[in-house]
Amino acid sequence: MLGMATVKLEGENVAIVSTEGNAEINFNGTYTQGRLSGQLGIAGFNTKCEGAALPDKISFSFQSLTSDGIVRGTVVFQRLALKPKRQ
Repeated sequence: MLGMATVKLEGENVAIVSTEGNAEINFNGTYTQGRLSGQLGIAGFNTKCEGAALPDKISFSFQSLTSDGIVRGTVVFQRLALKPKRQ
């Protein structure tokens, strides 16, 4: 588990920013009919990406050429169902 993230959706524009954990991850882009497209940032690395959003999961795939070679991967945000605390 990398941490927690906040998701903000305004019309077709979506922003996702990590709020806790060891890795800094952010996404800015568009959401249309379940598909995501935009820029993904992981620590100091930025790349174009595409993905999908479901009620319980958001998934991105990316591939980019760097000076060290090709970087490719998948980032998944899983929604956790939180149970109310008993008092």
